[in-house]
Amino acid sequence: MRILLPKKSMNLHLCVAFMLMPFSILAQSFVKTDYAINGGAVAMAMADFNGDGKVDIAVGNDYMFATSTNGMAVLLNNGDHTYSAPILYLSGTMILDVSVGDMDGDGDIDMAVLVDYQDQAIVLLNNGNGVFSVSNSYVTGSNPTGISMGDFNNDGHPDVVVSNLYGQSISVFLNNGNGTLAAGVGYTSGDARQVAVGDLNNDGYLDIAVSNGSENSVSVFLNKQNGTFNAKVSYPTGNYAHYVTIGDLDGNGLNDLVVTNRADNTISTLKNTGAGVFAPHVVYNVGDYPVAPAIGDLNSDGKADIVVANNNSSNISILLNNGTGTFNAQTVSPMPYSAREAVIRDLNGDGKNDLIVISNNGNTGVVSVMINNGVLPVSLIDFTAKADGNHAKLQWQTASELNNKGFEIYRRGEDVPFVKIGEQLPATGEQSSISTYTFTDKQPLNGTNYYKLLQIDNDGETTEQGIRSLKFSIQASAIQLYPNPTDDEINVSFGDGNLTSVKLIDVNGKVLQYIKVNDAETSRKISLVNYPAGVYFVQLIGKHHMESKKVIKK
Repeated sequence: MRILLPKKSMNLHLCVAFMLMPFSILAQSFVKTDYAINGGAVAMAMADFNGDGKVDIAVGNDYMFATSTNGMAVLLNNGDHTYSAPILYLSGTMILDVSVGDMDGDGDIDMAVLVDYQDQAIVLLNNGNGVFSVSNSYVTGSNPTGISMGDFNNDGHPDVVVSNLYGQSISVFLNNGNGTLAAGVGYTSGDARQVAVGDLNNDGYLDIAVSNGSENSVSVFLNKQNGTFNAKVSYPTGNYAHYVTIGDLDGNGLNDLVVTNRADNTISTLKNTGAGVFAPHVVYNVGDYPVAPAIGDLNSDGKADIVVANNNSSNISILLNNGTGTFNAQTVSPMPYSAREAVIRDLNGDGKNDLIVISNNGNTGVVSVMINNGVLPVSLIDFTAKADGNHAKLQWQTASELNNKGFEIYRRGEDVPFVKIGEQLPATGEQSSISTYTFTDKQPLNGTNYYKLLQIDNDGETTEQGIRSLKFSIQASAIQLYPNPTDDEINVSFGDGNLTSVKLIDVNGKVLQYIKVNDAETSRKISLVNYPAGVYFVQLIGKHHMESKKVIKK
């Protein structure tokens, strides 16, 4: 293996991978990290695609012109609720919507996607490690616009339903049990825009709700308890019912409906009165041209809140539940571009629901991951990371502090875990004015550096304040690291004067060996005899740089 390390004379280039911005809703604080998508992000689904216990993201790209950036972009979780660069499937295919589920019963999460302008759905099966391959395509009704999955006949295999705008229908595809689908069965709807699945009459079978655009209504199809459905029952909504989602808004055990009305910039909530029958809709104001909504508890009060993505106003509306299934006036948070869909999930397992929003600007998309920090002792204004010569300069500001002991700074590279590289102790303390902190990393890693800021309470509790990323691309010279994988030792061969020290580090960031290197030395051997088989990292430290590479002991 050839390892590339910088020469003494370096050409430095900076690439900002993420943009971080804090925002709050009432007493809640969120930290937003943006991930670029080279495509017109219009639809999103989330699941653990590679079986590591972490939530990954799938984004459907649908730019109006033929472009290679169209397709299904998958962002795998790095294990710390940051995300890897997107991997594109079905490149050049205009993807309008996506839904996920284990379609072939192998325990891995698969996808079903809608192709724009082609009246077809495509199934992509997961090979078990988050890599997908096309299985089959299926004919839908005319101009399909929405897709969703659910086990309609309770056979343990997810089925698929598609809403057909021009066909004014829905198509139900039952799963054959092996990831293939039977031919679609059509049911007359209205001006069918989007579709949602949930048990609406508490009989243990999943029902279907469809928003009927220009008909200003939402239709409910109750399951006959065998995977076929009764004729629609429709309920009035606001002006142009665009998207629909299902959830229990008032905590009575009955699923209710939320519909976005794109022509009058409102949402309609429809309360379930029992047996899948709904009360007249109640209207709330949101942003301009509302699209996909989400339901979930954002402020940890046990009540379901609502988040709405607003296309024309490029923001999201957050409506907090008053506790009875009615909602406060919206709080607005800006998005990078036209917001298209929001999802509410706990990404980091801290018991607080986070927000994920996609937005787009033509063929440029963004996934915004917003970590919910709850009520914080520190009100963070900003957190930035910039290149300062050959160094990385971090700066953050607080508007107020209470019970704040200080801050710790962690860094990881592309192939190494987070390790602590500095701290700011003590902090300014209890105050209500702006405080500014700085930290300089004098030896950033070659490649992408991820910087994590932790705030420490006086009682030792820590809260993550966000992750920032810088990429250093440095003119490099060759170094050899071999053999890899190895049975007992690694040989490191390098040019005269390139290195000052070498470290062997385990996957938890613990330094197992520290070896000083003299200017006259051109090679070193690292013994792994006393360590068990597994993954290790060799950290190569120069006078003005540092780089780490993965080593496998057999």
